Amino acid sequence: MLHVKQVVLVSGFYQQIDDPEQGGISHLMLPEDGFDYDRIRTAADEFVLINSDNDPWGCNDKQARPVAEALDARFILAKGLGHMGSDGFNQPMPELLVLKNLLRA
Repeated sequence: MLHVKQVVLVSGFYQQIDDPEQGGISHLMLPEDGFDYDRIRTAADEFVLINSDNDPWGCNDKQARPVAEALDARFILAKGLGHMGSDGFNQPMPELLVLKNLLRA
């Protein structure tokens, strides 16, 4: 298995956030049996999850906090930043400074 130094997940979702009967596709992107956190933990030295408290698609901090805990990951709340780069919700974000600073470290 590949092992990396750092994994940064931005605006990720970890639970179904839409109704598949209404045309949603999040169920196609999530494992049917849930995540194998023990196995995932071995893939990187550090995990960082960055989620906003007001993501318009539901990829919010409430989804990310339990995953951060399960992975023993660092959680960063991007307060008020929506989906952190969505033209559809008029949230252009050419630069996410918290991510830029993480990548420099």
